[in-house]
Amino acid sequence: MTLVARILIGAPPEEPTIPFPAPRHRVGPLNLGRAATLLLNEDHTVNRREIYRRIGFDARTAQRLMIEPRPGESEERTRTKRSLLLSTKGIGLELIAGMMLSCLDSPQTPLCACRVGKDGKVPYGPAPGLNPDVRADYEGFTVIAEVTTMRELTPERIESQYESAKSHVELALEKKDLKRVYCIMVNRADLNDKDTRRRLVDAEEKFAAEPASVKFLAFAIQEFGHIGRKLHEFYCMNREDVWALTEEKLRAILDTLHAEAMKTIGAEDEFEPGWAGRFFGELLEEAATAEEMPELPGV
Repeated sequence: MTLVARILIGAPPEEPTIPFPAPRHRVGPLNLGRAATLLLNEDHTVNRREIYRRIGFDARTAQRLMIEPRPGESEERTRTKRSLLLSTKGIGLELIAGMMLSCLDSPQTPLCACRVGKDGKVPYGPAPGLNPDVRADYEGFTVIAEVTTMRELTPERIESQYESAKSHVELALEKKDLKRVYCIMVNRADLNDKDTRRRLVDAEEKFAAEPASVKFLAFAIQEFGHIGRKLHEFYCMNREDVWALTEEKLRAILDTLHAEAMKTIGAEDEFEPGWAGRFFGELLEEAATAEEMPELPGV
C-alpha cells in the first residue's frame, strides 16, 4: 500500500474545482511532513527549491499571478501589491494540510479553496470569503483546517485565526445531517501557548449546546513532520502486518487527542514539546497494528 495525496483546489462557486497536484506528480505523507518542517525556514530560495517542488506547487507562477491586477482593482492597490515581498508560504501550508488529510482514511476529495490561475492549474491566492482553508468530508463527520504561517503570533492574530475557524464551523453546522465537526488550527505555536489554550476552552464552551459534536484541535506546523513519518512507516513500506485506517479509527484518534488535550489544559499542566504530533502518531500506530481500536478515552 502506498499513500498518494490528491486534493481539489478552487473556490466554488466563483471558480471550478480542479485536481492537484498534476497527475504525473506523486506526493506521499513523508514528503508532506518534510515540507511542513522546511516551511519554517525563512530562506525563500529554500522555500522554492525544497518545499514547493515536493508538493508540486509552482510558486514562481503563483507569485506572478498574485501581483496581476484583478478586475475592478485600483491602480493604487496594484502598486501596493507589487511593492511587497510576496510570500506563498500560506498557500503552501494550506496545500500541505489538505494533502495530509487526503492520506487519512478515505474522505471525499478534500478541497483547498485557494484561488486558481486562469490556466486552471496554479493555486496562487488564499481561500476567499467564507471558505475554510481546507475541508474534508467523511461519511459521518467533517474536518476543517484553518492554517497560518505568520511568524509573530500575537494574541490578536491567534484570535483572528480562531474567529475565522469558528465562523467556518458555524457554516458547516448548517448541514442538518452533520453529526461531528473537527476543526484543526495549525500555526507556529503549540499547546503550551496560553492564547491557543484559551481559544480551545472557548470553543468547548461555545459549541457545547450544539446537537452535533464540535471539537477544536491545535497543531504546531512542525508536528505535521512526525505525522507524515508515521503514515509513511505504516502505509508506504509495503507492509503486510497493518490494518487500514478506517473512518471509525480516525474518529477515535481525533476524539482521544481532543479529550487528552482538554484534560491537560483543564489541569493547567504543561505539554511536552511536540505532544500533539507525537500523540497522534502513537494513536496512529495503535490503529495500524490492531483490527479494531481499543476502548479509548473521549470516544
